[in-house]
Amino acid sequence: MSIIGQPRLYARLVLETVIIWVLYALPLWIITQSLPFPSAHTITMVDAAIMLVIISVGVTIAPTPGALGVYQSFAQTALVVLAGATPTEGLAFGMLAWTVNYGLAFVVGAICWLIESRNGITFRSLSSKSLAH
Repeated sequence: MSIIGQPRLYARLVLETVIIWVLYALPLWIITQSLPFPSAHTITMVDAAIMLVIISVGVTIAPTPGALGVYQSFAQTALVVLAGATPTEGLAFGMLAWTVNYGLAFVVGAICWLIESRNGITFRSLSSKSLAH
């Protein structure tokens, strides 16, 4: 919030925001291009950004643990509406996009957990330290 009083940083804020949104939309676009459905290949980066907004709104208004079900449903709808895909193709896209999204976070988290475990940091030691404060 300290940026509010520093107009010279506004351009940087906008640039970094655009970069983050592109980095979130890029995997969706890559996934659509990897699908064997011709309709999915019509998706552009702008369409991928629109899909990201649709999915984000969906998981915000109907939150579930891990966005399970909601993510797939809104991703399916986005692909059907934007690319004219069949509902089955849309669901395949939604499942794959969700798996990539959450799977990557799971794998990175597991690697970090293994590294920390080797350094002697355990869940028990973390919880006892947090209780002490």
